[in-house]
Amino acid sequence: MSALINYQTILDSSGKPAFVVVPYDEFIKLPGVVRPGMIPNEVVGKHIMNEIHAASLA
Repeated sequence: MSALINYQTILDSSGKPAFVVVPYDEFIKLPGVVRPGMIPNEVVGKHIMNEIHAASLA
């Protein structure tokens, strides 16, 4: 099954694709997208590790 996705491709000066504009409703369905109000696990992990590291040095 193939679904039609409405998107716009923006080309660079040499004519190669540089960006793609995707409707927001389609964008939030993509895997790995961080939705508003959510913090990626990688960011939280780094923050926690920095706090633990800083606390152990004090």
